[in-house]
Amino acid sequence: MALLALADWARRGIISDEMFSAVASLQRPSWGMWNGLISALRNARKATLRTGDASQRQALEQARVLEHLLSMMDGVVEPAVAMALKPLGELTRTPVGSKLKMGAVLAMPISLRNRVAHDTPTDPAWWEQAASAMRPLMEFHAAQDPMRLPGIATEYPSPWFLVDGEQVLSFNGIERDFAVLYVNDAGISKPYEERTQEVLLAFQRLLGKVDEQEKDFKKLLSKLAPEEIKGVMMGDWLVGHPVGEGGFATVHVGRQLSTGRKVAIKILHDGMEPETVARFQQEASFLSRFRHPNIVDVFGFGQETWSAPGLSACRASLGLMRSPRARP
Repeated sequence: MALLALADWARRGIISDEMFSAVASLQRPSWGMWNGLISALRNARKATLRTGDASQRQALEQARVLEHLLSMMDGVVEPAVAMALKPLGELTRTPVGSKLKMGAVLAMPISLRNRVAHDTPTDPAWWEQAASAMRPLMEFHAAQDPMRLPGIATEYPSPWFLVDGEQVLSFNGIERDFAVLYVNDAGISKPYEERTQEVLLAFQRLLGKVDEQEKDFKKLLSKLAPEEIKGVMMGDWLVGHPVGEGGFATVHVGRQLSTGRKVAIKILHDGMEPETVARFQQEASFLSRFRHPNIVDVFGFGQETWSAPGLSACRASLGLMRSPRARP
């Protein structure tokens, strides 16, 4: 549904810098990728309605698939469903009231996955509780009609879809060697190298920058980024300009590509002692387990080889990603 909404937008020929997040989020398959795409489409729609000219606003009003998708995401589930999802809400730290939106429901399994990844629970009782809490969500999804959006079963626009015989394959990211991945209904992905240039050109058209010549997807993303977030690609993160520096690390503005959200990225100076790197990793791992208004959120950490702007390639000991809005 997210890809159909994107295709509907692209068909109207609307150009917006806000679509960078949508383009960036499509780099690789992940659950966050689809959330990032929908969020970017929503933000781009708001920006275009606010600042676009009359022809752009008129074209956007004709993007019916996007309108229906956002309407569905903002819709409220039935009170009985919300009540059944309360145990899952407690596990995922999702507020569940009588007016639970569909968007929050769709984000619940992602939140549960993140908790598993961060907390690594080992208690069998916890897993039994999680399985029990997930059951009402699975039953809810099984009862939904996936054909509610207009056009979903009548056309599958390229390059977001690939019709192979009786199968309709959906775009599902780009591999490291730049082959485009398409996935079938059974969740099996297959690379198609011959579709890469078509996909990259579609990305450029969405941002009105078809003159950029670049086969490397990460370098292309860096070139397409709006001026305020120009930077260097480091895994799932776009590292922008530095905003602070201490004895051990530098903090940069950044963006997580798979979700489109703005973050602060803390990078250790090159050449730190292994003990310092280990302590930094332990700190990141420990803080990632907390969700509190007075504790900075940690979304991820790791090691990447990168080239800081204006410098030769070096090894970033660890990237610690934090929400810039949270209070330390």
